[in-house]
Amino acid sequence: MAIIYKKMKNDEVSYLPEPVMKRMDEEKSWAFCAIDTDRDKWCACLLLSMTEGIQDMMQLHGLYVKPAYRNESIGKSLLEYAINIAISAGARSFFYKEITETRGMLWSSRHICVSQGFRASVIDEHIVYYETKKLKYNLNIKKVMQKTAKIPIIKLDNYDDIRLKKLKKKINSRLYFLENDIYDLEHSRFYVDGENILAVACVKTDEEKEATFQGIYFTDDCPKDKIKMINPILMVHCVNSVLSAGCEKLYLTIQGDTDHDASVGLLGEPDGDYYAIEWIKNV
Repeated sequence: MAIIYKKMKNDEVSYLPEPVMKRMDEEKSWAFCAIDTDRDKWCACLLLSMTEGIQDMMQLHGLYVKPAYRNESIGKSLLEYAINIAISAGARSFFYKEITETRGMLWSSRHICVSQGFRASVIDEHIVYYETKKLKYNLNIKKVMQKTAKIPIIKLDNYDDIRLKKLKKKINSRLYFLENDIYDLEHSRFYVDGENILAVACVKTDEEKEATFQGIYFTDDCPKDKIKMINPILMVHCVNSVLSAGCEKLYLTIQGDTDHDASVGLLGEPDGDYYAIEWIKNV
């Protein structure tokens, strides 16, 4: 069996699997494949795309190996080939988020990722999602909005706000979405004390009317006795904004179990859930 690896041209990608094609952007994505030259057929493929807002980071999508070609190190070799080409083009870091339906399947790509120098940066993410048509009738959301009207939860109008610039000096590299303005100011909310941001809840929406709650970040200046109270309030304010905008689905990412998260309890039983692990590679 003779295998060759290649970066595909835009007019060659039409026969790739639908999940890969769905993420294909001709200007921001590169498709790679492994080809069995004996049969003149592709046997593995993957997609690398530029990470929004970060010029030298690329995200890995849809690493797929056909069943008949698995356990032959083809996926590993294809990933190595793609990474080397991306590095030669200026990429300095890579991000891959593996999403599964059960915790037991989380480490399915571990051997490939580790072999290429990836490290697990977030090991246990629990992703829950809600159909927003159900959330519109959630009385907890209305009660929280009414009771917290006087708490300084605000929306900022632009990314150049002096309070945001001060916040960015305090955040760590894992919060790249915050550092690089990869979130929507329209639906994100900030807990402030005068000219200082004490906490931020970030939300990102897409063209398919889906919203992702990216998480809540508290600064060291936020009083410890306020965190437990502010956490669900910030989330509810974001959810209320998303509902008002007509989004149809809401995704929330939680570290570990949902049992310890009072915020999710306010929204009731989710319509579904997934588990995820995040892999990072720096050159």
